[in-house]
Amino acid sequence: MTSGSVVDRIDSQHFIDTLLRVVPDLPQPVAESLWSAHGARCYSPAEFLLCEGKASQGIFLIVSGVVRLSLSTDSPKVQNIHSRELRSPALLGVNDVMLGCPVSLTAQALTEVCSAFIPRTAFVNAVRQYPSAGIAFSQLIAEELSSTYSRISKLRAASAGSTR
Repeated sequence: MTSGSVVDRIDSQHFIDTLLRVVPDLPQPVAESLWSAHGARCYSPAEFLLCEGKASQGIFLIVSGVVRLSLSTDSPKVQNIHSRELRSPALLGVNDVMLGCPVSLTAQALTEVCSAFIPRTAFVNAVRQYPSAGIAFSQLIAEELSSTYSRISKLRAASAGSTR
């Protein structure tokens, strides 16, 4: 992960409002706890927030900007598979932290990106302390998984249609 430039903390109300737009069922004390643990970072276009395969260090609350998510391939002929664009407000890295696995996608800033970085330990502690937070974040993961399966189905259908 590229560290980005560290900036002043994000205003607590702006942070909480943005987080609750992404995870509406999140208890207020969890949002406040995550704000206490965050560090604000800005990324220039083309800078990396996350690199596939690296250890997951935390999550990002994307406050402003656009991030491109991609997946590398094993084929040397194909560079990266463009997965999708993530526009603010959004969370990045929740799946990897909750599952305790390495980063699954590369995330690169397409525009100037301002984010709140929440360290893995603080995130996991908040989820452990408030089981309802775990449920709220699990719902977010389920929605993302459903969206991914939908995109894969559409790509397969388009691919099947073009080979006929």
